[in-house]
Amino acid sequence: MNLIYNEQTPAMKTTPAEDLNVVCPRCGRKSCMRIKRGVLVKTLLPWLNLKHYHCQNCIRNFYKF
Repeated sequence: MNLIYNEQTPAMKTTPAEDLNVVCPRCGRKSCMRIKRGVLVKTLLPWLNLKHYHCQNCIRNFYKF
């Protein structure tokens, strides 16, 4: 019996921020990844254009307009 696997690549939930030239405010490097905003920010402040980032260097999360 042959097994057939459905090879699907999962959709990336983070996008490289290097295209956007986002610099980490703590370490000053461009090794930041975009992540989803928190539920509180989405529900209470939906009109703000806040974007949530994670620095892979210093492991800090931060928001930018």
